[in-house]
Amino acid sequence: MNTDSSKLITGFHHVAFRVKDFEAALKFFIDGLGLKVCKTWTMKKTGKRAAIISCGGDSFIEIFGSGVDGDSYDDKGMYHFALRTDDVEAAHQLALDHGATEDMPPTRVTINMDQGATDVTISFVQSPVGIIIEFFENGCVED
Repeated sequence: MNTDSSKLITGFHHVAFRVKDFEAALKFFIDGLGLKVCKTWTMKKTGKRAAIISCGGDSFIEIFGSGVDGDSYDDKGMYHFALRTDDVEAAHQLALDHGATEDMPPTRVTINMDQGATDVTISFVQSPVGIIIEFFENGCVED
């Protein structure tokens, strides 16, 4: 058993979203962000559709759609999630080209952290199903 708590968490794995329109969400993640679906399934008890989507490496997004029982999801409790990219402008534009709306254009910012300042390029879009996505380039926030 690992007793060093600093080594228990090794990185981002996934963030989960509940969405009203599963197919629209899935289409946006595939076409609008260029991501790949790893697995999809239907939950037997509720009929809700679900998918796990790869963001590259060991990072994933999980989405759950409304069920056949008429149960639907309202607003999500998630504010946003960030995707790493080497080209914020291109990722931002691809999302816009596939129905996202712009919350903040690609912008170079300085983030003042306890360990010092780091410069990053970020942008924010809102997907067609209302999920806020940050594109994040550069910066040594892990160090």
